[in-house]
Amino acid sequence: ASARTATVTTPDTTTAPPPLRASQSASADDPQRTAVDAVRLVAAADRRSGSEAGPNVLVTASRWLRRVLFEGNVPVKIGLLLLMVGAAGALRYAADAGLLRLPIEFRLAAIAAVAVAGLVWGLREAQRRPAFGLSMQGGAIGVLLLVVFAGFRLYGLIPATPAFLLVLILVAGACVLAVRQSAMALAVLGFFGGYLAPVLLSTGSGNHVALFSYYAVLNAAVLVVAWLRPWRALNLLGFAFTFVVGGVWGWQYYRPELFATVEPFLVLFWLFYSLIPVLYALAGRSVEARVDGTLLFGTPLLALPMQAALVDQERTAMALTALVAAAAHVGLAAGCLRNARLARLVQANAGMGLLFATLAIPFALSAGWTAAAWSIEAAGMLWLGHRQQQRRLRLAGLVLLALALIALVVSAFDYRSAASPIDGTLLNLLLLAAAALFGSRLYDRADPTSRLAVVLFSGGLLLWLLAGMRAVDQHWPWTQSEPGLALWLAVSAMLAARLRSVLAWPR
Repeated sequence: ASARTATVTTPDTTTAPPPLRASQSASADDPQRTAVDAVRLVAAADRRSGSEAGPNVLVTASRWLRRVLFEGNVPVKIGLLLLMVGAAGALRYAADAGLLRLPIEFRLAAIAAVAVAGLVWGLREAQRRPAFGLSMQGGAIGVLLLVVFAGFRLYGLIPATPAFLLVLILVAGACVLAVRQSAMALAVLGFFGGYLAPVLLSTGSGNHVALFSYYAVLNAAVLVVAWLRPWRALNLLGFAFTFVVGGVWGWQYYRPELFATVEPFLVLFWLFYSLIPVLYALAGRSVEARVDGTLLFGTPLLALPMQAALVDQERTAMALTALVAAAAHVGLAAGCLRNARLARLVQANAGMGLLFATLAIPFALSAGWTAAAWSIEAAGMLWLGHRQQQRRLRLAGLVLLALALIALVVSAFDYRSAASPIDGTLLNLLLLAAAALFGSRLYDRADPTSRLAVVLFSGGLLLWLLAGMRAVDQHWPWTQSEPGLALWLAVSAMLAARLRSVLAWPR
């Protein structure tokens, strides 16, 4: 048998180079042609990398500058450039020669024209660039207000009535633009310029009627805006400018003979900023209206000391002021009762009314009668606080009871108490004792382990015994007072035994 040798063939895995095209094969033989192709490939790679990285800023700027300077109507562009250079040179020459000393009327008119142009520009840009457009509108209105005030106060170019009407128109326009565009920034900018005008352009003459009339118009506009939009920043801006500027003026210029022309403005501003918190709460959309505590409590806190300075702390006038303020706040609370969203505002105004009524008592009455009235009021506050489960109201009642006790001590040195036909000290001791015992009963019913109930009961019992000693001292000589004291203690024990069964109060 013949043996045959088998041969195993393995495939070649190396890839053969692609066949060269005719041009490539030709260029391979030409070294100069190969170098040119390499340069072209590098340039193409640079262009691709440049397009991926973004356009070159310098290249773009140079192209734009070349297009502006050398494309289009080149002679006209050169002429405009020369005109601008010539106009600048002419203005500089006129300024150096004193030719631009125009009358103040023309200068104010030019400023007003620029402001009107800025206002129109801001209106046109409001849709495309809201922030810029609204800022332009607010700044323009502020400049126009400055122009009107300067023409009226500094130069006497505008009479009082036209100036007042112009301010009214400008502020009304700012209100309309701000409300229509829902732009609080516009309102704040416009009103800031308006409030700042008297500060920047003051002549030091102290013409308070013009100043406060101007601020009254601005505050009326703030009141209208507060009715339509809940813009707290605008409310605080008007509040701060009104009372700060008014307070500074009063400190520098007020005299008692100016009372008749200053008091109406103080009352008007107090009314404005007492109503604005209500309008601010109504303008909101939340389920429970927000309460602006800064205005609600800050307005009387600033207005009351100013009123005291105006009336020179005359007691009757201050008592009347406190009563009017109490009636106003109670009226606001009653008006807010119809809206369930204003529950907090009702409580706040009712509390302010109660506070002013409390303050009216010491202004109108002597210390003895003040202690009596405060004792009754404290008992009522304690009862209402327990009835409505309001801890703050109960605390206020306790504080007022302590103040009544202090007023009782002061009454011993009050010269006005001597003229009263009634023994004020005995009456106050009895009322204070009754109020303390009544408060102890309320706390005892709410919590039999309350320490306040023990304190109030002990204080009430002590005051009751002091009242007995006072009554005995008025009717028996000191050396024969023992029978009177024994009688007082016996009557007190009988009364306590009777009330224990009626009130079901073991204490």
